[in-house]
Amino acid sequence: MRPDYITISADPELQPGNYVEGSPATYHRVAFADGHTMAICQTREQSYADLRGPTHLPQYRHAESLIQPGEHILDCACGTGYGTEWLQQHGATVTGVDISPQVIEYAQHRYPYPAIEFRRGDAQHIPLADDTCDGCCCIETIEHLEEPARCLAELGRVLRPGGWLIISTPLRGQGNPYHIHEYERAELAEALLGEFGVNCEWLGNTRRTLELKLRAPHPRSR
Repeated sequence: MRPDYITISADPELQPGNYVEGSPATYHRVAFADGHTMAICQTREQSYADLRGPTHLPQYRHAESLIQPGEHILDCACGTGYGTEWLQQHGATVTGVDISPQVIEYAQHRYPYPAIEFRRGDAQHIPLADDTCDGCCCIETIEHLEEPARCLAELGRVLRPGGWLIISTPLRGQGNPYHIHEYERAELAEALLGEFGVNCEWLGNTRRTLELKLRAPHPRSR
């Protein structure tokens, strides 16, 4: 059954997110057949993002120069799927994985493209076989996990030797109650070096986020 979209306006609970990148946002309430609901906002890019913050498309765009046509890419903790859809626009076959069944159901309806598959799964136990991804995006995810090191290990497991990883996470000190662990710059670089055995390249970092990329060594031993 396709979700029922209901436009919401002037809802006090949504007030903190009423503007995305300086422009008014359009809200929808998605109602599912099992009675669950989910609120999302439509951004200027005509994509969808969670209400907890603005779209993360700038982080996804770091992958633009890395994607080769026909590559298989993992979007780890894909959320509502707007980043997954952006990746497939650049010629990739993309698997979006998220732990929420409602989010996955919504993404399947919103982006029903042959080059995209959405699966329910945990970022700490990614439901893909070893060495199956040419690239991985892990955007604003590891800070929410009980075992972020497990997620890094899983990304290394599914990533093919020579494959690329884009990862971003908030810099420590954001005060977000939903973040279990936030990283300092050196700490994150050390964690990635320990897992992948290579140094990372820092990208567009701000006072709020750490963004970087790396390529898995080829060959790579586990």
